[in-house]
Amino acid sequence: MSTAHTARGRARGRLLGGLLGVAAAVLFASSCSRQTVAVQLHPLQASGQVSYVCRDASGNGVPLSRCNPQAILRDEVHLYALVTQTATGEVAVIRVPLDPAFPRTGDGFVDIDPAVPGWGFLHVGALPGHIVTTPGGDISFVGTGEAGKPAIFGLATSCLGAPGANEPDRDISTWAACSLSSTPGSMAVVVEPAPSGATDPGALCDGTTPTFTSERQSCSVDAKTLATDDGGRAKLVVALPQEGSLAVIDAGWIAQIPEGEFPPCKVEVTVKLGTELPSELPVQVLPADLVVPADLSMCTNFQVPTPDPVPPVAQPAGFALDDKGLLYVADSGVPLIHRVDFSKPCAPVPREPLLPRSLDNAKRVVTTSRLAVSPLTPAGKQFVYAIDQYDQPTASVMAFDVSPGSTDRTPLVRAGAPFLPFEPPDRIQTPAAPRDLTFVLRDRPQIDPVTGNTVKGVSCDPTPGHTGVGKLYRPVTDYSSGARAAELRGVFASVLLTNGQISIVDVEDFDAPCRRPVEANHTSEEDYRGCKGDPDAIASYVDSAGATVTGEVSCHMVEPHRIRSASLGISDSTHGVHAPALRGFPQLKAPDAAATYAPLEKPTLQGLDFGPTAPASVFVNTIEYARESANSPLDISPANHDQFSVTLPYQEPRAYPASDSLTLTYEGAVTGVIETGRLSSDDAEGLRLDDFSVGYCDFGVNDEELMRGVAADRFGMTVKDDITTFGQEHADYVELTGDFPATDDTYWTKQVTCSRAQCVQEFGAFDAKELSSSRDFRIVDAQQQVLMLEPRLVSLDASVVPSDPAYAGLLKQRTDLATCCFPSGVKYVVRASNQWVLRTSTGGFRTKVVPAWETNSAGEQILNCVVDCNPRKKFWESRVFEICLEGANCFTGQPPSKYPTAAHDLTCRFTQPATPRAVGWDTSGTPDPALACAYQSPLARFAVYRGVKPSVRDMVFSWQTTGGFSPMKIDLA
Repeated sequence: MSTAHTARGRARGRLLGGLLGVAAAVLFASSCSRQTVAVQLHPLQASGQVSYVCRDASGNGVPLSRCNPQAILRDEVHLYALVTQTATGEVAVIRVPLDPAFPRTGDGFVDIDPAVPGWGFLHVGALPGHIVTTPGGDISFVGTGEAGKPAIFGLATSCLGAPGANEPDRDISTWAACSLSSTPGSMAVVVEPAPSGATDPGALCDGTTPTFTSERQSCSVDAKTLATDDGGRAKLVVALPQEGSLAVIDAGWIAQIPEGEFPPCKVEVTVKLGTELPSELPVQVLPADLVVPADLSMCTNFQVPTPDPVPPVAQPAGFALDDKGLLYVADSGVPLIHRVDFSKPCAPVPREPLLPRSLDNAKRVVTTSRLAVSPLTPAGKQFVYAIDQYDQPTASVMAFDVSPGSTDRTPLVRAGAPFLPFEPPDRIQTPAAPRDLTFVLRDRPQIDPVTGNTVKGVSCDPTPGHTGVGKLYRPVTDYSSGARAAELRGVFASVLLTNGQISIVDVEDFDAPCRRPVEANHTSEEDYRGCKGDPDAIASYVDSAGATVTGEVSCHMVEPHRIRSASLGISDSTHGVHAPALRGFPQLKAPDAAATYAPLEKPTLQGLDFGPTAPASVFVNTIEYARESANSPLDISPANHDQFSVTLPYQEPRAYPASDSLTLTYEGAVTGVIETGRLSSDDAEGLRLDDFSVGYCDFGVNDEELMRGVAADRFGMTVKDDITTFGQEHADYVELTGDFPATDDTYWTKQVTCSRAQCVQEFGAFDAKELSSSRDFRIVDAQQQVLMLEPRLVSLDASVVPSDPAYAGLLKQRTDLATCCFPSGVKYVVRASNQWVLRTSTGGFRTKVVPAWETNSAGEQILNCVVDCNPRKKFWESRVFEICLEGANCFTGQPPSKYPTAAHDLTCRFTQPATPRAVGWDTSGTPDPALACAYQSPLARFAVYRGVKPSVRDMVFSWQTTGGFSPMKIDLA
C-alpha cells in the first residue's frame, strides 16, 4: 500500500464523510412530515490505513495501473478506497471521485447494506490494522488485533458492494479468514516465481497443493490471478511485532478458506529478526563542511560513544518493498532497519540492516516507525526514508542511500549544516511530527524533436544554444509552465504530518538545473548566491529568447533531502516578496546621552560588497538597491550617515525565516535581567558572583581569557601585551541594576562595614535614568555558575591607571563596598564591552561558548566556559566590532571616562584617505584587513563605522527582514 495513497484517502474520506453524511441526514429528516426521527448515521470513525483497488465494469479487480483518469471518465473502471475503521472493526468502501469537490453519481461511500439507515461497511475482526491488495487487484487482506482472536481477513474485490439478489448478506463470516498466534502488524504482498517453464502458480513452499474439506460458495478468488502474468504465486508477508518475526503465508490459501471457517494461518516460512549491532559501529560519513580539523579536540558532538543497551527483542513496524523484492522493515524496538530479500519468498535471505543513529546524540537508541523506499531515479540513486519516532522535540525523518553500490548504512549527513545550525544535519525536520511517508515519481514526457520518440526522466537543460529535449522544460517568461516551484517533475517524498498537512521533500528534481540565478560563476568556490563550477563557455544563462533559467536569487533553491520551497526565490512587483529582503532600511535609536550627536558624530551601519567583482545589493521589499544602479543606488560608504544599510547573501535561502526582527546594540545585554546573584569577596579571590539558577556559558558570556582568544584567532594579534589589553577591554561585564536594602531594613543594623548613604554615593540610585558606571564589573573569569569580577573603572578619575600606587587600594575599596551594598539576591545583567551585540527575534544571541569540565590550579573539577569548535557553529557569532577609519570619521582623543571605550584600541583602527571607501577589496581583489572586523554570516553582511564621537551604551540599529524560506505543504483540512 502506498502511504501517499493513505494520506489522500484519509483526506477524501473525511471530506466525503462530512458532506455525504450531512446530506443524508437532511434528506431523511425532510421525508418525515409530522415527526422528526433522529437516526445516527454511520460516519467514518477512527480511520486507520487505506488500500486502493481498481474494479472494472463487471466488478472484478484489475491492476491499479488501469485506473487512469481517462478510463475512469469512460466508466471502464473505477477506483475504490478501502479504509479501516479501528473503532468499529469495519472497512469502509469509498468510490474515489476524480474531483472530490464535484463527485459524480456513484462516487462516495458504497452502502453495503442499503436496508439499514446510514452507510453499511464491511465487518471484520476488531482493531483492524494494516491492509494490502494483491497486484492483480482481486483480493485485499486486512490484519485484525481482536483480543484472543488476532487474524487476517481476505476481502474479495468482487464482493465490495451490496450483495446481489441471490447472495447472502455481507457479514464477518463472508470473508476468508485465518487466525494468528499474535496481533499482526504491517503486511506486504510478494511473489514466489513459478518453476522454470511453468505457467501455473504451483504448489506451496513445502511442495503440497492447498486443499480444504469444502469449497467457497461466494466471493471466491482464483489463486492463479493473485500474482502477476508470469505465473508466480502471491505470498503475504506479515509482521508479528510481539514475536519479533515475519511470517510468510500463501495468499491463495487464505483466499480459498470456505465461509464460516477460521483455521490457524498456515505459516510457510518464519523469519526471526535479529537485534545484534555490529561490533564496531560505523561512523556517519561527514561532508567536508562538517569535518573537524585534526588539531581541535573540543567537538565531542562528533565522537562515537558506546551506545545504550539494545532491547533483546525486535519489534517490526512499517514495511517498504522495492521493485526487486527487497523488503525494508522498520523496528520500534531496536536501532535497526532490517532488510530481507523476498525475491523468492519461500527462501527469504536476510541482508545487512541499515543502522539508524543520531549525529547529535550518538548514544541514543534510534528506533523507527514508518519508512518508504524510492524508485531508482534517472541518476541511478535510490533512498530509504525512515521516521525517527522518538526524536526530540518531535519525530523526524532520516534518509539512507541504498543506491546500487552504496556501502554506507547510516543516515545521510547533508552538506550546508553551518548555514542551518538549528537543523540536525542528518534529519529532515517538518513543521509537525511526521506520521507516514511515501515517494512520488512524476514526469511530463516530451517528444524528442530529433528522434520523434517520447522520452522520460530528462533534466531541464539551461545551456544557451542547446536545442534538445531538455530545452522544452525551461521556464516561460510568466512562469506559467516549465521549471517552477509548483511543477513537481522528478522524485519527491510526501510526508504526512500529524497536523493534517503533507510536506514535500526534494529528492531528485528534474528541473533543478533551471532553478537558479541568471549569472554564472565559473570558479570552484561558491559565491554569495550559492553557485559555483559553471562552464566557462556560459557567460550567463540567457539566449536570444531571454533567460533560460528561473532567475531566482540562489542556486540552492532546490536541495536533495530538504523541504521543497513553496515559491520561486524571486522578488518583484508582480510576484511579491519571495526572496530575502528588508522591510525598510535600518534605523538608529540613540539613548539620551547621545541624543544631541550630529549625524557625523554617530556611528553608521553599511552593507558590504559580496566580493571583489560582486557589488553590494539588497532588496527593500520588491525594489532592488544596488551600488552600481542608476535608478536605485545603494551607497555603502562609511561617510554615508543619511541612509544605513545591510546586505543579505543568498547562499542558503533556508537560513532566513519567513520574517525576522534584528537589533544591533552597542554594549548590549548578553543575558536578560537576573535577580538571583550572590556577591562575595576575599583578599585571595577578589569579587565573586555566584548564581546557581543560570548557566553563564550557555548564555555565551566571554571572560578575559576568551577575549584573548578572539584577539589571537580572529584578529591575528601576536604581541602578548596587546592581546592582554584586548582581553581586558572587551571582556563582558556585569552591570548591577538592583536597589540596596531599604532604609529601614534590619540589614543596616547588623553590619557596620558600610552605610546605605555610602552605597548611594558610590553606586548611585538604581532607578536613575542612566545607571552609574561604578555599577559595572569586568568579568575576569567565567564558569558555568560563577563569575570572578573586578571593577570596570576603579575611579571616575581617568588618570588613575593600574600602574598608579593608589590603584590597588581603590580596587579593593570598590570590591568590598559592592559586597556590602549588594547582599544576596542581587539583580544584574551581563553586557558586552566595547562592541555591538546582534540579536534576532528567531535565533536570539548566537554564541560558540559552551561549558566544559576542567581541572583548575587547585585540582578541583570546574565547569569552565570554553569555545566550541563544532563546524556547525561556524557562523554563530553575534559580536560586532566597530571599524575606525583614522582621519575621516572616528574620534582620536580620550573618550569621556563615563564611557570607558579604549582610545588606544588598535584592533579595528585603519588608516584611509580623506574620503574613505567602504571596507571590502581593493582593485586587485585583495581583501582589506578590516574585513575581519566586519560582520559576515548567512543572514547579513555589514560593517559598523565609528562616528566622530564615541558610541554610547544602548545605541541600537534595528531592521526587519521578510521573504524568507517558505516550505511547500499541502493542507488536507
